[in-house]
Amino acid sequence: MPAIICSTLHKTYRHGFWRLQRKKALVDLSLSIATGEVFGIIGPNGAGKSTALKILMGLVRPTSGCAEIMGLASSNPACHRHIGYLPENPSLYQKLSITDHLVFVGKLARMENSAIRTRIAELLHLVDLEQSARTPIHRFSKGMVQRAALAYQPVEE
Repeated sequence: MPAIICSTLHKTYRHGFWRLQRKKALVDLSLSIATGEVFGIIGPNGAGKSTALKILMGLVRPTSGCAEIMGLASSNPACHRHIGYLPENPSLYQKLSITDHLVFVGKLARMENSAIRTRIAELLHLVDLEQSARTPIHRFSKGMVQRAALAYQPVEE
């Protein structure tokens, strides 16, 4: 089973004062990506790259066509457990440290305090931020911020 399938995806946005004007953002995208395959999308501005990713993430619905991730419609919230997404400029609380961020996330997930501490140690090691565990995010370089944001991504156990 392919990991990702897009079949004749189209997306048209309405815009203008009365939303009567239409702009085609994605036209007839069809592709299949196998599990474990590395795939990149390149093209000029306005080619529909971001729109295709937004459809796969379930952030926007296609005007027509369908997209599936691991056999589930991209609009199905259950498919999100198969997706990891890191924006170019992740938004983190600038005054908190990565440790404080991860404690917050662990508590939201209702993890036990001991499990939170163990998992934070694993994640900081994984993203090579042990030395910066208590440094406020606003002092991080762009690369460090991106690595900190990766620590939020689920890791298959």
